Amino acid sequence: MDVHLLSPGPYTTTNGGSGQVHGDRLHQMDVRFSKLLHFGGTRARANMDIYNALNSSAVLTQNDTFGDWQRPTEILIARFVKFSVQFDF
Repeated sequence: MDVHLLSPGPYTTTNGGSGQVHGDRLHQMDVRFSKLLHFGGTRARANMDIYNALNSSAVLTQNDTFGDWQRPTEILIARFVKFSVQFDF
């Protein structure tokens, strides 16, 4: 039976006490807005995609060597928008 005097933080060992340290979870939200348009016998769908809508800067990879321990080497790409159109005829 384990009793924690302090709440376990990000340095809690898991995997049966193997000693591995895990970072924070990755939270990314992508959103798509779409509009269906009719032109005679053809259809067009206009899309706007927003990637990383909440602009999270979660760490994807980090340096685990002694001198630069847990220094981020790659973070989640910043929020960006993509516009697209699909034609069906």
